[in-house]
Amino acid sequence: KISATRIQIVTARIAIEGLNKSFATPVLKQLALQVAPGSIHGLVGENGAGKSTLINIICGLLAADSASLTLDGRAYHPTSRTDSLAEGLALASQELSLIETLSIEENILLSSFPQNAVSIDRRAVRQQAKVLMEIVGLRNIPPQTRLAHLSLAEKQLVELAKALSMPVDRIKLLILDEPTSALTSSQADQVHKIIKQRAKSGLSVIYVSHRLDDVLCVCDTVSVLRDGVIQLTAASNSLTSNDLIREMSGEELLQHSGDEPRETGDLRLGIEQLSSADFPEPISLQCHAREIIGIAGLAGAGRSELLHAIYGLAADRQGRVVLNRSGANVLIDSANTAAKNGMALIAED
Repeated sequence: KISATRIQIVTARIAIEGLNKSFATPVLKQLALQVAPGSIHGLVGENGAGKSTLINIICGLLAADSASLTLDGRAYHPTSRTDSLAEGLALASQELSLIETLSIEENILLSSFPQNAVSIDRRAVRQQAKVLMEIVGLRNIPPQTRLAHLSLAEKQLVELAKALSMPVDRIKLLILDEPTSALTSSQADQVHKIIKQRAKSGLSVIYVSHRLDDVLCVCDTVSVLRDGVIQLTAASNSLTSNDLIREMSGEELLQHSGDEPRETGDLRLGIEQLSSADFPEPISLQCHAREIIGIAGLAGAGRSELLHAIYGLAADRQGRVVLNRSGANVLIDSANTAAKNGMALIAED
């Protein structure tokens, strides 16, 4: 006697088949991807692999040359961001879709302002914004604060809050494009906690990140994109960071027993009792030739402000910054002097 077993077939939240997109050259080639309901699906790949192009097509910001897309089993072909929003797709983009001159609360609810009979319901806007700010960890900032006054990390959290502003009964798919790139570990942990909670309630998530350990920790499934083609899709608990790197680059990760220590050279940069309006306590540092100095600290600790002061950009700067250039000491008293004498600053923004 043979007993039949009932097999439950789960329809993919979003299914993509045969997706092609070219600009000057092919970017995506016959790409196939499926994301299950309630699944956190990681998408990784080197810069230029096609991740952003794929996201833009899913969200209606770009048109595919050819593709078959379904959302919950129905044909899905968005031609604009409005189309994808109407279908319940939320996006927290790496390129922040925020307006500097508006307040935090206005940015969060920009696409869905609560309204009363004749105008925007400002009280409801503030109440909803406060709830979303609390969820993403922006607890000590007034919702009416202008966005331009926030740090990059805080703006990234506002972008996430904006994506989460869609009503729970409408949102089907949340796409996160490098959502933790400017965040501290504790802030990233908060983001991960949020998306895990939402996934348990049935929300599907596409999570794009270069932080491979985070991807393996947070995601249920991971797909690797290389040269416009999905090279691998597997359960995250069956993969390691080295597996992902190998599939991303097409090469084995070289193992090093340890780098040989470098011998430092002569003093290159002397920072003497440097202070500014942002850090009144004087700081002194020395940097020698062939030396790499790391400056660490939590968001808001003054890391960027210190670099700006060294480069001559800070207001009310006190102290001295001296650059040794070809044996001659040059006093760095402005950004113009720094640039002329071979100093470069790559800023946070």
